[in-house]
Amino acid sequence: MSSFHLAVAGIMGSGKTTLARSLANELHLTYVPEFLNGKKYLPFLFENPKKWAFETQLSFFTEKSLQIINKLKSGQSIIVDRTLLEDYLIFAQFFFDNGYIEKKAFMTYVQLAKHFLNEIQKPDLIIYCRCSLNIVKERISNRGREYQKNYPKNYLTDIFNRYNSWIEDFKESALYLIDSEASDFRNQKVITTIKNEIQNILRPKGGFVQLELFSSNINKTNKNIVNEVNEPFLLEKLIHKTNQTNHKYLSSKIKKKLKIPPYPYAYIAAPFTSVSSNLHRKRVQKKLIEMEQSHGIIPDGLYKEMLKSLTKKLKKIGLNSLLPHRDINEWGKKILTPNDVVNNCSDQVSMCDIFIGLIGSSLGSHYEFGLAFGLKKPSVIIKCDELNNSFICSGITNRLPNVQVFSYNKIEEILDIVNEKQFLGFLMKHVPISVN
Repeated sequence: MSSFHLAVAGIMGSGKTTLARSLANELHLTYVPEFLNGKKYLPFLFENPKKWAFETQLSFFTEKSLQIINKLKSGQSIIVDRTLLEDYLIFAQFFFDNGYIEKKAFMTYVQLAKHFLNEIQKPDLIIYCRCSLNIVKERISNRGREYQKNYPKNYLTDIFNRYNSWIEDFKESALYLIDSEASDFRNQKVITTIKNEIQNILRPKGGFVQLELFSSNINKTNKNIVNEVNEPFLLEKLIHKTNQTNHKYLSSKIKKKLKIPPYPYAYIAAPFTSVSSNLHRKRVQKKLIEMEQSHGIIPDGLYKEMLKSLTKKLKKIGLNSLLPHRDINEWGKKILTPNDVVNNCSDQVSMCDIFIGLIGSSLGSHYEFGLAFGLKKPSVIIKCDELNNSFICSGITNRLPNVQVFSYNKIEEILDIVNEKQFLGFLMKHVPISVN
């Protein structure tokens, strides 16, 4: 058979290294460690992360990538201690988001990471070690490693939260969770059980395990365990989120007619008929909006040009857009019933890859954000003083899961968002974009 790629994931202190090493011995796999030569950077990284973060993360990722490539090409089956995706989407992203890696350097890292991820065979199976933050902190404290004493404030909490978000949206490979507090990976019986559960997971239905990597014959004791474990009980399968864009919220009449932008695309919600009259009075000299409420027409002007320019700027970084004002009702020129609007907008929100909302005081935009939030879509909320934010809108903060908030004074300043490091970082965390 071809080379087999197994990986163990999890935050430091979760038990992943102990599990990976034990399974390497039990399953006769080549062990690829968490840190290779890059380990020498760790004492310096947390003393001066601004100086060493980029070089450290680059070293970790490239060395591990080359190790994986070389071993798989040579026909070896491997078990990797920490996936490449964790290095990229959790740790490198942390150092970038916190200003320890400059934007240009991070873009270089991203290009290299995407190249290796495209070249390397994805893991056939990932085991994620789930552990509470308190236990993680306790285990790390007991290790007594000097460099871990220099972790930035709230570092472990931040990394822990990033892992939770990563797992929540994970769709790359088959992934199983294991409670590393309840399971002692130093116990041989536990490791044997996990090994047999892996065999059962990979066993073709109705057949025997056909994996040459398990080179030793299963002894009688192990046979009994395999027969008892028809379904895993230590390993819990991560149920991937169904792509609700294809199912639940798609109305039958719209399925045939709905035009869906290429992946990835953002749904851009913004005030339409509810644009504040105060905004019009303040900016009438610039003819921002002169809207006939009965018809809902958005004429040419600053507001319309800002929305159009925003879609163009997003396009330049690789993010397509669905702008309902333009794409669904043609700036108000297309006659639609309330039911048409609700069906069309609901369908598109449920299908988008990321939600961008200038919700202001618009009831429609509030509905669209509520739908996106309920569907756990990554969401960017843009607050603007000229859009008269509602009471509820003022309560939306970065503390909400998968939500990033930005604030501006004037309409035209909203376009500056495409240059914001936090905005680009949020996009790169959730959808593929290409920033030069």
